[in-house]
Amino acid sequence: MVETALVATVFVKVFIDVVRLAFPMQMPTWLSPVLALVLGQVFVALITVSGGEVIHASIVSDIILAGVLAAGSAVGVTDLARRAS
Repeated sequence: MVETALVATVFVKVFIDVVRLAFPMQMPTWLSPVLALVLGQVFVALITVSGGEVIHASIVSDIILAGVLAAGSAVGVTDLARRAS
């Protein structure tokens, strides 16, 4: 689960950065964390399915937890990068 969250973090971070580049100064501050939460779930589910696993009830909780972990990591890295520049 942690490995999946780490891989999904990279995808979420890249996607949010692309959206920020596409729409500079137009994104409200709350949009990045909300977008990260949604995308974290999506990318974790995609990574899980691409690994050959079938999504069933016992894996859904892992997908949700890993997605939240990926979102938190991506938002944290984005904020650190913004403060460093």
